Amino acid sequence: MRADRCTASSSISSFPELPFRGEHCDCVVSHNVLECLVDPSALLRDVARVLRPGGRAVLGHTDFESIVVAVESRDLTRRVLQTYADLPVLYEHMAAADPWMGRKLAGLVRRSPLSLESVRAFTTVHAELSEARSARLDEVMTAVRRSAERGLGSVTVSEVDEWQEQLCTARAAGEFFFAETAFVVVASKP
Repeated sequence: MRADRCTASSSISSFPELPFRGEHCDCVVSHNVLECLVDPSALLRDVARVLRPGGRAVLGHTDFESIVVAVESRDLTRRVLQTYADLPVLYEHMAAADPWMGRKLAGLVRRSPLSLESVRAFTTVHAELSEARSARLDEVMTAVRRSAERGLGSVTVSEVDEWQEQLCTARAAGEFFFAETAFVVVASKP
């Protein structure tokens, strides 16, 4: 069973029971889902229910406050990225958005019926704006622009435009840099 990041076509703020009988699965994989849930521990309890003894869960999540972008204005970049991390505006159906979910995974697993086996960090780095745009920055800009249009967050629409110009300026100068870190937890059912 695999659960992927929330999409505009699905509403998973309160995750229903997984459609499997107890002790049915050898492995469950979830990436960038737990932040979307009002009660992420409920999903972990259900994962434990559907795993066979000795089965594994691989849980990954980007830590959205770990996003790093190198452009001219530090202050504006901080405010843009904080707005993105804090507000679930891109996916309007989300009842929750926890930018620290990546760093919370291990603790959530420790408090669940699962046994924590390992925690690893994986950092994605892009030195090209086009790669970063397709990886995350288009999503960041869409979400932050929607926030600004609604008067949410800490940037205005004109500041979003200014930040987009700074991205292009950094690219032209060869100074553009983007990185984000995801944490992956492997857990097992005793």
